Amino acid sequence: MIKKIGVLTSGGDAPGMNAAIRGVVRAALTEGLEVFGIYDGYLGLYEDRMVQLDRYRRFRHDQPRRHLPGLRSLPRNSAKNTSALWLSKT
Repeated sequence: MIKKIGVLTSGGDAPGMNAAIRGVVRAALTEGLEVFGIYDGYLGLYEDRMVQLDRYRRFRHDQPRRHLPGLRSLPRNSAKNTSALWLSKT
């Protein structure tokens, strides 16, 4: 049985995404799962930048960052070019 989940977005315009994420987090917490918010989309997943969420913790947008958490668009044809996923450390 799943006991932990991570929540991230790949960026771009997505009306209603905050409400959808909030719903996923609340439902998971109600089911007793551990929930982690992942900063900076797939790059944050790769670099293990996450924070455990509960009903009271929110992402803090005032942390020193060059952009807000999760706001990163994937370029066109990103599935064909893995460097577009920012997963390369070279």
